Amino acid sequence: MVKLKRKKKISMSEHAIRKQIFTSWKTTIGGLLMTVGATLQAIAIDMSDAAWLGLVGSILLAIGAFFTGVSARDNDKSSIDVEEDIMARANRARDKDNQKYS
Repeated sequence: MVKLKRKKKISMSEHAIRKQIFTSWKTTIGGLLMTVGATLQAIAIDMSDAAWLGLVGSILLAIGAFFTGVSARDNDKSSIDVEEDIMARANRARDKDNQKYS
């Protein structure tokens, strides 16, 4: 009989923080484009005959930076409001976890 490993349960506070981090798909895509672009540029430095790779990397980096910059604030809250909201959600989730395990 094969024994399957269970996934580690994450607490509600961790879930709230992860949910808040990954709710903006636009900035995540922009960050991924920048990462791929920078990686391609680094690879192109090591390869002398792959100048086109550096050019593609630069283009992806520019598109990713533009995309992230345009969509970095895709809600109507100030940074302070967002920070307070994240902390309030994490605190509520932590309190709920503490009540459950007490």
